[in-house]
This record gives sequence, structure tokens and C-alpha cells, in this order.
Amino acid sequence: APRRKIAWAYWAAAAAGVAAAFLAVRPSAPAGRLVRNDPGMFAPAASGSLAIETVKIGFIKEAESPSFSLDLKKPDHLAMFEHLKQRSLPCPCCMPPGLVGVPGIGCRELIIDGHRGSVLCFKESEGGVVHLVVFRGGDIRGDFPERDHPQMGQCGGWATASWKHEGQVFVLMGKTDPKKLASLF
Repeated sequence: APRRKIAWAYWAAAAAGVAAAFLAVRPSAPAGRLVRNDPGMFAPAASGSLAIETVKIGFIKEAESPSFSLDLKKPDHLAMFEHLKQRSLPCPCCMPPGLVGVPGIGCRELIIDGHRGSVLCFKESEGGVVHLVVFRGGDIRGDFPERDHPQMGQCGGWATASWKHEGQVFVLMGKTDPKKLASLF
């Protein structure tokens, strides 16, 4: 009987060690990419669509990270679009009217819960920066208005505008007043 207790103790310790190792080792994203770390992350990458709030919060965490960087730094919109298309990332088919003449800063990939999206950054007037987040429509759940009437909101200190257009979901975000962001439409 004492040998059985010792054997069970060894098996229990081994099982606990394996469980601890499994929980400690988490899939990591490529350098500079955002992958939210939550209990659902062990599910298949595209197991379900994301809530728009998950996209907003995920982007904010990435944008406010000291390691935030852009894959391409160019002011030319067409250069950014081409960069995204070459990487099979969502690319805006059209821009809000107020961003058409605004110089770009650059763009990058954004991964949230296994869903691949794009971020395009623009130098807005008065030294501000706005970020256009684009995901494929099937990756984001919810009903969204069309571009001409975006859903305005606030997420922390960020103003947000959300809409859909031609099978894509967009979120324009900036650390600005929501009325100022709305003026871009």
C-alpha cells in the first residue's frame, strides 16, 4: 500500500507539471503583431467572429504599446493599399471623404484572436493621428451602418466611428473629440 501511495504521488506531480507547462506555454504572435491572450485563444484561429468592441480594445492595446510599429511607412495611399494587397490583408475599397487628401503615415497587419486585419495610419490636421482598422465582414459580428452614416462612439480616450462597406467592416479611431472624428465623413 505505501508503494501505491508513492506511485500515485509521482503520477499526480507529473500530471500537475504537464498541466502547468501547458498553461505556461502560450502561442505567440510574430514580432509586433497583436494576438489577444484570453481563454478562447486555444480554439481554432477563425472559430468565430469578433465583437466590434474586441476589435477596438485590441487595437488600442496594440497602439498604446511601446513596441507599436508599422510594416510600411509611406505617405502615399496607393503604396499602402498595394502593400496590404500583396500580403492578402483587407484593404479599404474607399476612404471617408475627409481622409482622401490626408497624408498617410503607414500601415501594418493587426491580428486579433486569429483574425487578420489591417491598420492604416494618417496624419490628421493639427498634429493628430487617426487610424483606420479594416477587417473582412465575416470576421466581425454585428449590424453596421454604411459609410455615410457611421456609428460614432467612445472607447476609453479614443473616439471611434464604425461602418461597413462592400463586405468589409471599418473602425476609424483617434485620440480626439468624437465630433472632430465625425467631421471626416
